[in-house]
Amino acid sequence: MLILFIAIVIIAIILGFLAGSAYLFLTTIPRSESSAKATKMSGGSWDKHRLLLNESREWLDSAEREDLHITSFDGAELAGYYYPAENCGGCLVMAFNGYRSDSRGQYSHITRYLNGLGIDVVLLDDRAHGASGGKYVGFGALDRYDCKLWTEYLDKKFGGKRKIYMYGVSMGAATVLMAGALELPASVKGIIADCGFTSAYDVFKHVLNSWYHLPAFPLLNISNLMCRIFAGYEYKDADAAAAVKSSALPLLVIHGENDTFVPAYMAHEIYEASASAHKKLLMVKNAAHAESYFIDMQNYRKTMIDFIRETENL
Repeated sequence: MLILFIAIVIIAIILGFLAGSAYLFLTTIPRSESSAKATKMSGGSWDKHRLLLNESREWLDSAEREDLHITSFDGAELAGYYYPAENCGGCLVMAFNGYRSDSRGQYSHITRYLNGLGIDVVLLDDRAHGASGGKYVGFGALDRYDCKLWTEYLDKKFGGKRKIYMYGVSMGAATVLMAGALELPASVKGIIADCGFTSAYDVFKHVLNSWYHLPAFPLLNISNLMCRIFAGYEYKDADAAAAVKSSALPLLVIHGENDTFVPAYMAHEIYEASASAHKKLLMVKNAAHAESYFIDMQNYRKTMIDFIRETENL
């Protein structure tokens, strides 16, 4: 009887880990249409910033725009939105949204500000987000190749006459950081990464350990196998810290000191790992995940624009 009991317990534990791993994969990687209605961000809430978001979104909806479309390397249809500045000075910021968001919902405020300074903006919906196609979230592992295609598309569209900056928040930041290691057009001048993670594996492990007090092994290992089978990549493939080691592009890293989702130490690791000769690090006090812009808008804007002006002619 004791042996039977032990066997039942072992089987129950195994089934529990399998169920937990499947739950992790199914709630994280496949596309989710309900995410657009979310009012909470990781470690905080968008509600306290709602007035600014609503006002800037009204402006965005009335602003001149051109809808853009390209096909990714694996056939997914990708969507973007071009917002031209009235008096463009030659720079363009292309922005990728974060996890379970969309570019127009996330970047209306910064688009309005940049357009006012004569900087063109292209908002890009990550695969499996917004108007872009794709069944599975790429966490940057897949999106970096989409980013490369967008830079080539925009370089061709403007005849090489726009100085392009790749910008992203959270998963969008990881996307542009990883894309920086790829061969990009000469018109790409720099990377602006706000609260990007070192790797998808690292951030999943952190959340499991810190938020849910669960072990990474074997939950992440099994979930990772599912991701490889269905989505075509592994969590450790989404490694921004490794990518910046082989990128000489100017880099601005921004991170909130109170970020509990993508912990602040990851910003320091990415910054230190970067091979760029022109890099900056802005740590924002009292800012949770993806909240730095709202907490210290003046400093965020100044740091971003100073970075662009200092590097656009390099």
